[in-house]
Amino acid sequence: VSGHGYHEAGLTCLAPAPLSVEAAGGVSRTVLTGSEDGTARLAIVEGGDDGAGTASSSSSSRPLTTFSGHSESVEAVCWVLAPNAPPLVASASVDGTLRLWDVSTGTERVKCEHGDAVSCAAVSPSASGNADASSSSAAAAAAASGAPLIATGCLDGCVRLWDARSGELARVFKGHRGGVQAVAFSPDGRALLTASDDATAKVFEII
Repeated sequence: VSGHGYHEAGLTCLAPAPLSVEAAGGVSRTVLTGSEDGTARLAIVEGGDDGAGTASSSSSSRPLTTFSGHSESVEAVCWVLAPNAPPLVASASVDGTLRLWDVSTGTERVKCEHGDAVSCAAVSPSASGNADASSSSAAAAAAASGAPLIATGCLDGCVRLWDARSGELARVFKGHRGGVQAVAFSPDGRALLTASDDATAKVFEII
């Protein structure tokens, strides 16, 4: 995918759309990409089957939507899905912000400020039923309500949890002595695995 309407600088990250948000039928695929040009964009990748189960080169791939607002490179993108809610996408940038965008309108819904460049992000699996009823933390409250959580890794060495619906900062995890370069949730949403420039990986318990 290239040309007018697509990125004007190198791509840094991508996230294919989950099957749950794809149109039924056909072989269309929606891909979310982030770039050094400070934008996140949606593109359709579609083509015919060549008989071997792969798309042919005569595809009609094209850009769809541009999410503009970051002032520096976008380093991570992800889809944010919640029950009975329209799909959102998230973008994290060197400009120190995490932004959530409405897929249907391309407008910014939430901006989450950090103290340094954001290098990575991940969205929690469904948190319904995973919260400890005795916990009063914002993270547990968000999990109990079914609200998806977004974890961001930052060059200040911190990992932050955000409520994806309200943009509220739910929790901050500290311990790394270098920038956090990768973050992932456990399948049950109860823990975070992080990797850092300080040559360590850590597991943080959420609930």
